[in-house]
Amino acid sequence: MLKVTINGIEHEFPESINLIDACRMAGVEIPHFCYHPALSIAGSCRMCQVELEIAGRKMLTVACNTKITDGMKVITDSEAVKQTQQSILEFLLLSHPLDCPICDDAGECKLQNYYMLFDKMPSRFGEAKKHKHKVVDLGNIVLDAERCVLCSRCVRFFRDVVKNEQMEIFNNGADAEIGALPGKTLETDYTGNIVDLCPVGALTDKRFRFKRRVWYLEGANSICPGCSKGCNIQIQFDRNHHWKNPSRRIQRVKPRYNAEVNQYWMCDAGRYGWEFVDAKDRLIKAMMRTDGGLAEAPFEEALKTFAEGWKKAVSGSGKAKSALIAAPQLATGALFMLKKLIDNIGLVNVDYRVPSVKDGILDKILQMKDRNPNSYAAELIGIVPGEDGKSFPEIIEGIKTGKIESLIAICCDPASYLGEGKDALKKLKFFGLLHWTKVSSVDYAHAVLPAATFAETNGTYINYEGRIQRFFEAFEPMGEARPPWQTLLLLGREMGYKFKAFSDAELFAEFANSVEGYKGLTWEKIEAQGFKKANV
Repeated sequence: MLKVTINGIEHEFPESINLIDACRMAGVEIPHFCYHPALSIAGSCRMCQVELEIAGRKMLTVACNTKITDGMKVITDSEAVKQTQQSILEFLLLSHPLDCPICDDAGECKLQNYYMLFDKMPSRFGEAKKHKHKVVDLGNIVLDAERCVLCSRCVRFFRDVVKNEQMEIFNNGADAEIGALPGKTLETDYTGNIVDLCPVGALTDKRFRFKRRVWYLEGANSICPGCSKGCNIQIQFDRNHHWKNPSRRIQRVKPRYNAEVNQYWMCDAGRYGWEFVDAKDRLIKAMMRTDGGLAEAPFEEALKTFAEGWKKAVSGSGKAKSALIAAPQLATGALFMLKKLIDNIGLVNVDYRVPSVKDGILDKILQMKDRNPNSYAAELIGIVPGEDGKSFPEIIEGIKTGKIESLIAICCDPASYLGEGKDALKKLKFFGLLHWTKVSSVDYAHAVLPAATFAETNGTYINYEGRIQRFFEAFEPMGEARPPWQTLLLLGREMGYKFKAFSDAELFAEFANSVEGYKGLTWEKIEAQGFKKANV
C-alpha cells in the first residue's frame, strides 16, 4: 500500500492506480471530462488539474494521467487549482451554445454542473460563436457538434471496447469536431453507450430525445432480460408527467456498473428491448373463448376456465397427449412454482429450450446466443422432459400431427414456431396461454391470462455462469396482469393442489434450499454484484 496525503490528510491506496481514482476513493471528487476508468487515458480536457508538492516545490498536473507514488502530497482546492479550472471552463464555453433550456442533457451535464461549482463567471467573450454541424443523424444517436467538448470518449469507446473505429476527430484547432466516418452511420450493437459516456449534450439518444426532463425520472435497479449475460441495468421511468405519451412509463434503460458481468456497458438490443412493457398490444385483460369467439373476461372467470380446461386435458390418458412449453423469461421463483405444478400434474412433455435459447447473436463483448435471462434456472429446476417425455421439437411436431392434443404455452408464441402449420393450434382440445403481449397465438387460445413483465415484478435471474441477481419492481403491473408466480400458484389451487401462499422472498428461500450450492441463500443476502454458485 502507498501513502498519499490529500489536502493534508494521509490515506493508503493500492499500487498502480492513478491520482483521480485515488482522490475519489478518499472522498474527493476531481472534476473531469475526458477521463473514464474503462477507457485509455487521453488527458485532453485538462479539467482534472491538481497541485503536487514535491521536495517543497508545487506544480500543477492532470490527475488522470498521474500514477500515485509513496509519500505524494496532493492539493485539490488551492487557489492555483481553482483559477486553472475556471480558465478551462471559460475556454470550453467560448463557442459552446448557451441552449441549456432545450438541451436533452440539462440536469445531468458535466459542463453545466462544473460551471455552477467552479466558475459562475459572466462571459467575457463578445465575438460570434463558432458554428459546427448540428442534428447529425448517426442511427440511434443524434450528434450536435457545437456542444462537443472534444473529450474523445466516444472515439476511444469504439477503439478500446468495440474494437471497430467508427468515430474520429476531424480537422484541427477551433475547427475540430467529432463525427462518424464520412457518409456512414454507426453500425454496431453498442451505440447507446456513447450517449452514457458523453459528458455534455453532444450525443443524445434519438428514442429519448425531447421525451422527458431527467429530473422527472425515477429509477429501479433491474437485470436486462435480453440474453443470458445478465447485464445490470437501471429502469428509468416517469409515472406523473403524461403530456408527451400517456402510455409510456419507461423512458429509458441505462447500464449499471457490475465489474463481474457487464462493467459499464450494455448492448443496444437490451437498451431498446423494453418497449413491449408499454406496448399498445399489451395483454391487460384475461381472455377466454366462447361461442362468439375470443373475448375479454374477468380474471377469476378466465383463471377458472384455464384451470378446468387444463385439468380435463391431463386427466386419464390425456396426460401423455398434453404438453407445456415455457420460454425461460420467467423469474426464478415463477419457474420454481411452475415446476411444482408440473410435478403435481405428472406432466412429462415439458421443455424450456425454445429456439431463442440457442439461435441468438453471439459477440465478444456482451451478447449471448441464448436470448433469455433465466435458462440456467430452468435447467437447474428441471423444466425439461420427464421420463419418456417429448422435447420441444417433438412437441411442435406432435402439434402438427395431432399427437399432442392440449398445450400450455408460457411467455412464448407457439404459432411462430409452427410457421405455416400454425392452424394446427385450432385442432387442440385445449390451448392455454400466459403472456404479456397479444402474440399471434392469442387468436388460437381457449384461455389467455395476462402476465406482469420484468419491470412490474420483483425477482431473480440466474445468468449463464450461475450468478443469481435480483431485479426490482419499477411500477405496478398494467391492468389485470399479475406476477407469473402468483398466477401459477392460483392455477394450482384451482386445480386442487394445496400450494401455500408465498411472498417473493419466501418462494426464493424455498428454491435456494432445494439446490446444492445455493442452500442458505436468502433474498436479502444477494448483494449488488449478485451471488455466484460456489461450484461453478
